[in-house]
Amino acid sequence: MTILERYIARSVLLSGLLVMTILLVLFFFSTFVVEIGDVGKHHYTHLVVIQYCLLLLPRNAYELFPMVTLLGTILGLGLLAGSGELTAIRAAGISVVRIGLAVVKVGLIFILLNLLIGEFLAPQLEMEAKQMRAVALGKRLAVTDRGIWIREREDFIHIRRLLHDGGISEVRVFQVLESGELARIIEAERGEFNGEQWRLEQVRETRFGTMGVTTEHYPELEWYSDLRPDLMGMVKISPEHLSLKELFAYSSYLEQNSLDASPYQLSLWKRLLSPLTIIGMLLLATPFVFGSLRQVGIGQRIMVGSLFGIAFYLFSGIFSRVGLIYDLSPLVSAATPVIVLYMVWYWLSRRVV
Repeated sequence: MTILERYIARSVLLSGLLVMTILLVLFFFSTFVVEIGDVGKHHYTHLVVIQYCLLLLPRNAYELFPMVTLLGTILGLGLLAGSGELTAIRAAGISVVRIGLAVVKVGLIFILLNLLIGEFLAPQLEMEAKQMRAVALGKRLAVTDRGIWIREREDFIHIRRLLHDGGISEVRVFQVLESGELARIIEAERGEFNGEQWRLEQVRETRFGTMGVTTEHYPELEWYSDLRPDLMGMVKISPEHLSLKELFAYSSYLEQNSLDASPYQLSLWKRLLSPLTIIGMLLLATPFVFGSLRQVGIGQRIMVGSLFGIAFYLFSGIFSRVGLIYDLSPLVSAATPVIVLYMVWYWLSRRVV
């Protein structure tokens, strides 16, 4: 990067950092206000609430990256425009296209940070936050990278995956006698809750008795348990919050077992297309600075940019849900908002004077 490009990059990066900090503070206090109502239940204290809110910040940061790139770029270039530096840069023969390319190079840094947070930091910390909250509220369960362990009286339950429809898959129930001896193991590929009990599918039951070990297979089996979907929902990680590796593995698993994998495939494609979304947000910021809004204040630029960012967020979320309802291709559902984003940028860019 040239000296000029580094100067523009520093302005955009510092502005993006400022916007990210402000938004994370707002999200922290909003989560704190929601959770404060549960303080006093079991061991759920104010300190645990603060720790829980802090552990969720990387997830909030990952979700805010498209908005931050848009607002950070508008603010960074807007400050340069307000001080007359942008005018001097253009008077020196630097075209709008070249300035836009300098901004896109900044996007590579945003994409790298987004990747590191979304793939390595946010999923792990969010899982720890969910587990910490559940334990503090007195729920006897533990979350690991291999699923959820729950103790129910003398029994131990392991659930490998929580499905988006409230079901469970790869279930194992270890029933233990009061003497501590293992009585039987129930293994099922899938389970669904009908409001009163669980219906397990593709079940293998292994019994341990004085006469030896016996194994039986059942297509379905009713399982009575105090375990409810709302309890598991406390530690459930939605498809949007899984890493790329987890999304690919889980969607492949669901397809192989003839289960609905569309929510996970949709999240997978949205994750793969996120770099294009970030670049699109960076490009979308340039018309606000060089176009017909160049005479207005920074506050108005940020307000209009915020409205565009919120509109894109809402449109992306609504279109994704519509795609799931009408069984559209996950790729189409994920790519359409990105295509619309670039179309809007192209239309605004033509108005630059």
